[in-house]
Amino acid sequence: ELKTVKATNARRIKELQKELGTVRGVLKSYIYKVDSLNTVNDNLKKENVKVKKQIQEANEMARLLEEKTNELDAKINLASILEADEISIKTLNKKGKVTKSLKRITNIEICFQVLRNITAERGYKTIYIRIADANGEVLTTSGNTFAFEGKELLYSAKKEIEYNGENTPVCMYYKVIEPLQTGSYSIAIFADGNLIGTTGIVLK
Repeated sequence: ELKTVKATNARRIKELQKELGTVRGVLKSYIYKVDSLNTVNDNLKKENVKVKKQIQEANEMARLLEEKTNELDAKINLASILEADEISIKTLNKKGKVTKSLKRITNIEICFQVLRNITAERGYKTIYIRIADANGEVLTTSGNTFAFEGKELLYSAKKEIEYNGENTPVCMYYKVIEPLQTGSYSIAIFADGNLIGTTGIVLK
């Protein structure tokens, strides 16, 4: 009986040893898989850090490029602003002759050059002139306004011109409807929503 038990136990032990060997083999394969996954995970983490760094660098480059673009746009916009030069003022009587007498002035003539500008947009442009007395009161016949820096401003005269990028002579007139007073008058010229020239005159 003891021999039978020993023989049976031996077979069982062999079976268990065989089963254990199989389990160990499976375990080794799983350990290998886990190690492989850990390695992949570590690589992905490293790659993720690398990708994040690349994204940050790309975002920073995009920001710098946007700043540069905005800076260049601002310079181009500034360069494209028209400029009025050689501004001359004449006070005329009803016959179109120059007069210094306040009582005889019926028109104020403002002539100037819109200077050459290769970056400015070509085409038809509306020029506005504001003539203001020493108290800041604008001389106007219509009471109409134009837009400037988010405000509506009265103007004294307006004229549409065709601008081709070259020096363009312009003359504009304000018809006097109320007697002028002695004092200093300021004159401002506007186009494309920009102030393009200023001057003044003293009437005595």
